[in-house]
Amino acid sequence: MANVRIETAVTEDAIGGIPAPEDQRFFLDRLQRGREYGRAYLALLGSDLVGCVYLQLDEAEEPELRALLPDTPLIQRLRVFGPHQRQGIGPMLVAAAEHGARAEDFGRIALGVDVDPRRRPGEQQIDLVRFYQNLGYREWPHGLVKTFDDDEQKDGSWVRRPGLCRIFTKHFRTT
Repeated sequence: MANVRIETAVTEDAIGGIPAPEDQRFFLDRLQRGREYGRAYLALLGSDLVGCVYLQLDEAEEPELRALLPDTPLIQRLRVFGPHQRQGIGPMLVAAAEHGARAEDFGRIALGVDVDPRRRPGEQQIDLVRFYQNLGYREWPHGLVKTFDDDEQKDGSWVRRPGLCRIFTKHFRTT
């Protein structure tokens, strides 16, 4: 999409256009952690926020990822909003995250695809897997990883819900 530009979010007010409150809270938390923890990339069409993604540079929370993918940044919370989906914005955001990882001298990058049918029905999961495979990501051979989602409750408290993810990696060419 020719008029879309990707920018790095530097302030909390940059995420006000994210439609889902749980995604707003996620990006706000990550921005408050600072640039050494990771980067938030925003897709903008004019002044409208149409997508976002987070590149976590800090080590993963999951023990399997820390052990088997040390020093590997993670793509998290790739979102393209409503009518802007399937217009090439997702690949632009992934490319921005990959560029950010390479700029920090990482040789690979990883991500997880949630397999919980309540959060991601089977057809959506297949589409997402195909999306990442088309971008050069390959599923790792170590099986599913136990992970979690943090969900805010009506009373403002947070609950950690367990889940499972398929892990995908992409290695960067080194010259």
